[in-house]
Amino acid sequence: MKLKGKRVLLNRPVIEKSPIEMTPEVKESIDRDNMKKWTHLEVFQIGESVEGIKVGDMVYLPKGALERSDVIDVAGELKLMVSDFDIAIVW
Repeated sequence: MKLKGKRVLLNRPVIEKSPIEMTPEVKESIDRDNMKKWTHLEVFQIGESVEGIKVGDMVYLPKGALERSDVIDVAGELKLMVSDFDIAIVW
């Protein structure tokens, strides 16, 4: 897999599974609420045109950028795909 352009894939934090069965709508709502707490996300892969960010960096995205992110399945693990423009802080 090769990531194109100015895109960045981030490791999605693991969310503990609830023993309670939830509808997809409720699960999505809970996931959106949990996103507000994600302040340090690890860079999994960068696109060929990304500068100033490298794999393994920890980054911060504003809440709106998290909500707009695409969720991608990479080898059975969920990743968040965002634009490098959406990354506000790099550690």
